[in-house]
Amino acid sequence: MIAKENLREGIILGVVLSLIIGIIVVWITKPTFVSIVFILSLALLPGFFLMTIIHTLRISKETIYRPSPSEKFDWGVEVNLRRVQIMHSRYSSLIQTAGLIAIGSFFSMVYLANDFPNWATGNLIFFPISTVMFILSLHLMFRWWFSMRQDYKFLLFSKGKTIE
Repeated sequence: MIAKENLREGIILGVVLSLIIGIIVVWITKPTFVSIVFILSLALLPGFFLMTIIHTLRISKETIYRPSPSEKFDWGVEVNLRRVQIMHSRYSSLIQTAGLIAIGSFFSMVYLANDFPNWATGNLIFFPISTVMFILSLHLMFRWWFSMRQDYKFLLFSKGKTIE
């Protein structure tokens, strides 16, 4: 099954870090209310990318366990291969869906930002929501991609190849 996502490490900590960055920028520049909402919403993006870099560095420092030939994947059991194929197709559909949501929310951010100096209530509400949706979908895409990569070597199996 798909593991429960730990949103505290990636998204929530990134949002808190971003809000701290945004509050510092707002405190230094002292802009109007509309600009405060715009700055705080755009400040969410660097926090997300910082948390993604930190997560990628953590993954790169993990040691990889290389099983001996006797401990390798049992290709004689078709159930294991089928399970890997099901998980691969599930993660790839989740990644595609999250990608579509990310693209849509990015374009909505651009569309809403076009009217920036003359924002109305709808812009003040929907720009932060589209920014959070963009960040959430990108975060989940990275997490699901890292999870899917763990079993890629099993999906490269081709008929006619014998494994000893």
